[in-house]
Amino acid sequence: EWLICQLKWVYLEPVFGAEEILKQMPVEGRQFAVCDKFWRGLMTKVRTRPDIMMLTEVENLKDHLRENNEALAAIEKKLNEYLDTKKMACPRFWFLSNDELLEILRESG
Repeated sequence: EWLICQLKWVYLEPVFGAEEILKQMPVEGRQFAVCDKFWRGLMTKVRTRPDIMMLTEVENLKDHLRENNEALAAIEKKLNEYLDTKKMACPRFWFLSNDELLEILRESG
């Protein structure tokens, strides 16, 4: 669960750090902010006490990670749907990867 959460957060954090994307996807932006707060809080705990035993003190960690992963997956799905609408509006975008399209959209603001 930890690695899934980390991978999804690393992918989505720069996306929802872009003002233009937040304007287009405000609901998902707020949902990501909740996940971001959880992940950053967990990373703060790990940074202050990097021993593995600290994780046993985090109440319901696996459940929280699973919930975060479900939320991040739903956000990612909505993001992909949003990108598909952009591709429908401009068929040339179909030749770009989602990462390339996101870069264009982030810079268009």
